[in-house]
Amino acid sequence: MKISSDVYRYCISTGVWQKVTSMNYERSFFSLVSLNGFLYAIGGFGENKIERYDPKINKWEVMLETHHQMCYTTGATHNGSIYILNQNNSGFGAYSPGSNTWQTLPLPPISLY
Repeated sequence: MKISSDVYRYCISTGVWQKVTSMNYERSFFSLVSLNGFLYAIGGFGENKIERYDPKINKWEVMLETHHQMCYTTGATHNGSIYILNQNNSGFGAYSPGSNTWQTLPLPPISLY
């Protein structure tokens, strides 16, 4: 398994991949979610930090740490928050970018994996 902080973006009009600023922390098996013009990298193998990428200035910023490691995650957005479900239902939480807070939520009653 390769763990990396490298990030590339794909230009649809030119068909070319371009390297952008690397994340602050190396990750693999993390969630990458788009919300309000930013990209959020959440969790990953050995990592519990949330980073935000601003494509206008090509910069990553560390936002906060989740309460536990989130790896092999699924992410979605709803009403301005980012919801992350960890593998095997071992963790579920919501990140609110507006208040820069993490909230641990109750696990689903059934296994989703």
